[in-house]
Amino acid sequence: MALAPAQQTVLVEVDWNRGGLTGELGVIALDGRVTPPTLLAVAGSWTGQGDSGSTWLAAYNELAGRYDWLRGIGDHTTSPDAVTVPATTSGGLRAWMYQPTSGAAPFTSPDQIVVALIRVDRSGNAQWARRIKG
Repeated sequence: MALAPAQQTVLVEVDWNRGGLTGELGVIALDGRVTPPTLLAVAGSWTGQGDSGSTWLAAYNELAGRYDWLRGIGDHTTSPDAVTVPATTSGGLRAWMYQPTSGAAPFTSPDQIVVALIRVDRSGNAQWARRIKG
């Protein structure tokens, strides 16, 4: 994917260690400087198992009604703006994300980016979201 010169790319790193997880985990990043926060787009991702992908699950839209800090994603229909991996007891992923709108001001601090971990069960229902950064 070619990025325009003005588009800043950020590396999002997430590691977890929690037993009993099934289904899928999703990772999203948002521009926390604006209200409601806007999603960053996925340029690529990697896990040690090589089983990551980027997509947008309809189940994520439900989360906007449950968590105020996610209300900006409620009408989202485009893809790929989330990285998904099989839920495992422990793992980690690295994703390269960017601001999809041209002319967006660059991030000047990692604290301006909100990162969330989302769990989707085997039936495709969003179970929870955890704000893990920002």
